[in-house]
Amino acid sequence: MKKFTLLLSLTGLLFAACSDYDDSAVWNELNDHASRLAALEKWQETANGNITALQGLITALQQNDYVTGVTAFESPSPGGSRITFTKSGEVTIWNGMQGEAGIDGTAPAIAVEQYPADSGVYYWTIDLQDGKGPQWMEDADGNKLPVTGRDGKDGTDGKDGQNGKDGTDGKDGQDGKDGNNGTDGKDGQDGKDGSDGITPQIRINSQTNSWEISTDNGQTWTDTGIPATGDKGDKGDKGDKGDQGEKGDTGDSIFAADGVDHSHPDYVVFTLANGQQITVPKVQSLIAFQSYETFYGSATNNELTLILPAGLQESDFITLSATIAGSGGTSSDIRTRAAHDTGKWNVRLTEPTFTSGTLDPGSAKVTVIPPDYNKLSETALLTVTLTDKNGKDHSVSRAVKYFDGTIVENTAGQLNGTVDLSVKTLAVTGSINLDDFYHIVLDLTQIEVLDLSMTDLVRLPDYALNLGNPQRTLRRVYLPSTLREIGIYAFNQCFNLEYVDTENVETIEQWAFRYCLNLREVKLNDGLKTIDNSAFYGCNSLTAIKIPGSVEILGRWLFEDCDRLETIILNEGIQALSPSTFYGCGIASITLPTSITEIPN
Repeated sequence: MKKFTLLLSLTGLLFAACSDYDDSAVWNELNDHASRLAALEKWQETANGNITALQGLITALQQNDYVTGVTAFESPSPGGSRITFTKSGEVTIWNGMQGEAGIDGTAPAIAVEQYPADSGVYYWTIDLQDGKGPQWMEDADGNKLPVTGRDGKDGTDGKDGQNGKDGTDGKDGQDGKDGNNGTDGKDGQDGKDGSDGITPQIRINSQTNSWEISTDNGQTWTDTGIPATGDKGDKGDKGDKGDQGEKGDTGDSIFAADGVDHSHPDYVVFTLANGQQITVPKVQSLIAFQSYETFYGSATNNELTLILPAGLQESDFITLSATIAGSGGTSSDIRTRAAHDTGKWNVRLTEPTFTSGTLDPGSAKVTVIPPDYNKLSETALLTVTLTDKNGKDHSVSRAVKYFDGTIVENTAGQLNGTVDLSVKTLAVTGSINLDDFYHIVLDLTQIEVLDLSMTDLVRLPDYALNLGNPQRTLRRVYLPSTLREIGIYAFNQCFNLEYVDTENVETIEQWAFRYCLNLREVKLNDGLKTIDNSAFYGCNSLTAIKIPGSVEILGRWLFEDCDRLETIILNEGIQALSPSTFYGCGIASITLPTSITEIPN
């Protein structure tokens, strides 16, 4: 500050000696120089910050990191954008400052380049604006300067810049001024930059008015030979100042003006001053499935592999949980909990494994476990959630179906010849008619499970699964939601049938389940209106049944010879019983709804 102080003192003496002296031109020139130099010093500070930010971007690229947010800010000046990453923390990219009038200097352009090409290893480059283009920055031994370290240790803390020395009192050029204290060096990024990573720094030498570069944290500086400011215009004949230069563009020697573009939903593009672009993906989710089509599980194929980022570290997440929701309820698993509750879907997680802290690809899995009575039309929603180290949840969902057998898409009458005759578990989708039932009953002699839940069947034909011959292998039949009527003798003498869900059936005709000797459970849904005579005749394994209030008439001899049927629930709304409805059953107790006003013979 000595030169500046001496000049002010001398000016004061001249003013005191000659009261007619007009010193406004001197003051204006000094103030003009001061404002320009202050702007440059602020520019220098933001540029050094952006060098560190560029280093952070390269670190993110090398670690397969993701952008989690971009936040623009205006204060403190000159404003900029804060970029947050999943693993790499936060970097700040400062806006370029508009050049002051009369400043026509050119800053060196600092960038990065991969070497070898496409290797993912970046080194610093510098363009001295001398027409030769970018050159590698090198240390004293001629080695390229790496952007990031490779040994995984903490970066070295930056040191304060050196105090600027007094400039020479210029005339046409900018007045010398004390250099400001150097900008505090930026701390090395913990665990990212390593000791062999270099963060260049730039400054303006106020004595030489040139840009200088340091590659050793400000210990030594190298003159680039590039002037920081241009000359002011010559004074005119009347002492007027020369024309001022145009204001410089926004931007700096690191990032271009508007160099952060996060408008794309999948990635952020960072544009450097030399036009080079660096693209970093946005985090969509830390977890994904290999496909989002409906998953068809089976006993031998009930695992879904979870896709996690290749760079995921064991310390990057807190919990991994899975939830599955079906019509029977919801189950969940956190990490390794494994439970199986009858009647609803269940799920089991396999935790990801890590070798030397690095994810073993494909090691994270989720296993889906269906209900005991599950049909192909049942779709559950599987949701897997990973909670990262910052407490943020990343979820992914997928529709799940389950069927452990053969699935055939059929056109009515065409089933014959499309199915192995030894099939035990068969799901038919599409359409089906009586010819197809003939084939099932007469030819598929080992069938145990028949799933019709995804057909468009409206009426189950008379004798559909009997045709005059007892059916001795069939244990379960799943009916479609489109079905409204079950014809006479439809399940007659299906001796081993254990379970039936009538879905949206409105009418069960007479003898429909006659002599289903092993039938233990029948699910009758709301909307059922009529159960005709002897519909469950001889079902002597049936122990309980719940009849919905929508039923208008209960037929005669409905449960005859159901000698184990002890629990009968008649819901409010049933209008009438028929003579002999409960004849020959093993009823122990019954509650009649108030809607029934008469008990017949």
